[in-house]
Amino acid sequence: MRQLNGQYGLFYRGAYGGRGYVFQDRFKMRIFERRKKSGESLRRRKSDYIFESVGEVINKFEQAKGIKMDVLLDVNTVLAKRLRAELLVWLRERAGLRYKEIIKLPIFHSLRYSSLSQLYKRAKKVVNND
Repeated sequence: MRQLNGQYGLFYRGAYGGRGYVFQDRFKMRIFERRKKSGESLRRRKSDYIFESVGEVINKFEQAKGIKMDVLLDVNTVLAKRLRAELLVWLRERAGLRYKEIIKLPIFHSLRYSSLSQLYKRAKKVVNND
């Protein structure tokens, strides 16, 4: 017979009138069954989701916008910056890429890793409003 944490002993001694020791077998279910039961399991692993490949996402983006990737490589124009931000949203949501993988693409080389999350948040608001 082993005693659990002393604080549990004080609690159960006062609540249930025990002699001061809480034995593991007696209160095991009461102490350790605190989890809430959920209906369905959440998808938390990348392999649980069905994502498109990066090439497919870029091709669909080019077709939807009617542009080529060469336009996005020159980011000196406002239009190219907006399209690059929208492509970031597509890559995160449709291809399931992380920022670490996105920064390796040539289109995003000029950006800092730490700025991608803020750019994604702003671009997502613009995409949702359109």
